Parts: sequence; C-alpha cells; structure tokens
Amino acid sequence: MHEPRFSVGFSEFRNLMDMWDRHVFKESVEHEIEKFLDHKQLIMFFVFPVKKGKKSKSAKLYGATEDGRLSFAKMKHPNPDDLEEKQDSFQAFDLESLVDKSDEPEDLQRIKIFNKKDIPKIKVVSQEYAIERLSKKHLGKHLKPIDSPEPKDKPLIDDE
Repeated sequence: MHEPRFSVGFSEFRNLMDMWDRHVFKESVEHEIEKFLDHKQLIMFFVFPVKKGKKSKSAKLYGATEDGRLSFAKMKHPNPDDLEEKQDSFQAFDLESLVDKSDEPEDLQRIKIFNKKDIPKIKVVSQEYAIERLSKKHLGKHLKPIDSPEPKDKPLIDDE
C-alpha cells in the first residue's frame, strides 16, 4: 500500500487532488482489512470492555470464526432439549492487535477465550463497523488532517 503524498502547493486544485489521494488511500486500506478478515474467516465481530486504569474503560474489538459464533449463540441462548455438549467457552481474535501485526505465527498470542460470565458484556457489531474502526485506527497512523502543516521529519517529495 502506498501512502498518499502531501503537496506544498496552495491552489484549490492541489487541495482537491490531496483530498482525492486521501480518499483512494482510505478505500485501499478498507479493502485490505476486508481481505484480511475474509482470509481469517472471521464472521462475528464484537466489542468487549477492558479496564485500562482504576476507573477508565475502553472496548476492544474482537472477531470470531463460524465455530465461535455457534458457541456464542449456544451460550447466550441455551437449548435444554439439545443433546450436544454444553458450550462453556469460545475463542476470538483481538482484531486491533492482529491487524497491526498480521504475522501468522504470533496469531495465538492474540486469541482471547471468552466464557459464560463474559456473555452479558459482549456487544455484537457489524462487519462494516469493524472495518471502519480498524481502518480509522490504521489511517490515524498514516494520515494527518488536511489543514495541518507538514511534519518536519517527513520529506516533501517521494523518491519512489
């Protein structure tokens, strides 16, 4: 993926071209994230609250495969007539850390096991929400606001 360049021009046309470059870059990031999620065969996405400090909370984004989705459903709505084994846990990937460092061997370090006591805290979200959240996190590292001045450590012209 190629990061957009930031021009030093001050014309409206140059500003329009910068906006277009940002849009194309954002779309390519979203497409790459969608391909990554498809490659991992993740179909269920959810947020789970995580304590950062004594009082502050944030929510991490997780993704689960079909097996995880089925286990979650059986745990959330148990069927007393079901003769199969009772589900007491399922696993999901921490997507924010997985997308940041997508090396296959380290995937096992990014898996969290959820059990029955976690079910009430889980909030299921759409794939579109997951892609948007992951792309915003990724784009925040690569794009600056349009009206802000150029960073001093970034070259004005790409040498590629």
